[in-house]
Amino acid sequence: ADTAAHLVDRVFPVVPVRQCVLSLPFALRYRMAYDRHLNSDVGNVFIRALFGELRRRAKQLPGLRSSQCGAVTFVQRFGDALNANVHFHSMVLDGVNAAGASHRPEFYRLLAPEDHDVLRLTALVSERVRSLLERRGLGPEADPH
Repeated sequence: ADTAAHLVDRVFPVVPVRQCVLSLPFALRYRMAYDRHLNSDVGNVFIRALFGELRRRAKQLPGLRSSQCGAVTFVQRFGDALNANVHFHSMVLDGVNAAGASHRPEFYRLLAPEDHDVLRLTALVSERVRSLLERRGLGPEADPH
């Protein structure tokens, strides 16, 4: 409760916020439970893909060329039964910041994502995580189980 109050009172601007959660296959969760570098890199893949999707959708707004996104991400390491269950909860500003007519930063709220937006983001994160694992020698051929 203290963390939520701190975010609301001192971190987030007064704009809508959406929660996005990245859940992962069990085998990857277990590996990430003890591999902090992999944990960090998978989290970065998720946030970069999410921000890219927000910026792509923001380009549909008239006159918006470049924009910035904002989020706070929490790594949750356990499930309800205290089982190893690494996953990410991201509190994401529900829009983008960009220079307004007065050249000062303004918040531009985006509409809720459509199903095809979520599907595109999911496919992109999956592809990038798979690529990350293969570059690290952790792909399916390294350990078929």
